[in-house]
Amino acid sequence: MPTPQASGSFLASAAERRPPPLSLFRSRTAAALEIFLGFVLIEAAIWNGGHLVPWAWLALGWIAASTLTAGFAFRELGLAGRNFRPALWVAGAGLMLAAGIIALGALAGTLHLYGNHGHPAPRGVLYLAWALAQELILQSFFFLRFERILNSGKKAVWAAGLLFFLAHVPNPVLLIAAAITGPLLCELFRRYRNLYPLAIAHGLVGLALAAAIPDSIHHQMKVGMAYFHWH
Repeated sequence: MPTPQASGSFLASAAERRPPPLSLFRSRTAAALEIFLGFVLIEAAIWNGGHLVPWAWLALGWIAASTLTAGFAFRELGLAGRNFRPALWVAGAGLMLAAGIIALGALAGTLHLYGNHGHPAPRGVLYLAWALAQELILQSFFFLRFERILNSGKKAVWAAGLLFFLAHVPNPVLLIAAAITGPLLCELFRRYRNLYPLAIAHGLVGLALAAAIPDSIHHQMKVGMAYFHWH
């Protein structure tokens, strides 16, 4: 398989961005079923109120089992460190955007610590880890399967981006952010196949939004039933 040119092109080669071929044991129907069950379990966790944890474990278990048996290589999943340096600008752009959001929050007088209890530093680290988990689910699970089903990375960008948007209902702040960043993150993954810079940018911007926008608006970044239960 061709590799990026030695000139350090920011984009992976066209051959590298082609959808992976369907294996003998992985039909489009199987991939569609995996997407359907994965999203249903995620939505069940989000909307089940006090029973979030059992449904969340079911969703994560299904996604993990499906990913481990799908036959994707680490480089296809975005976990191998491939194209990290060419994609590092994404993390830098996320840092600059986060700094701008923080500055606007400071000017508006709405800047506050993320969360209402516990030390902010470990909570921030946990949020960055959660951002990586979200990127893993969005890209390595949903995007790759849509790419197989649609036989098009560009179409998969919008299909996976739509699910990312729907997963943030009804939070108005996160819906706006997801509508913009969902397709953008998927397109960057399509080009670079590396989760780490995307997760860093995702986490930094998310923390900035949480700190710059009043909790009364984003309800501490809650989605689903938890958004309505926040007080």
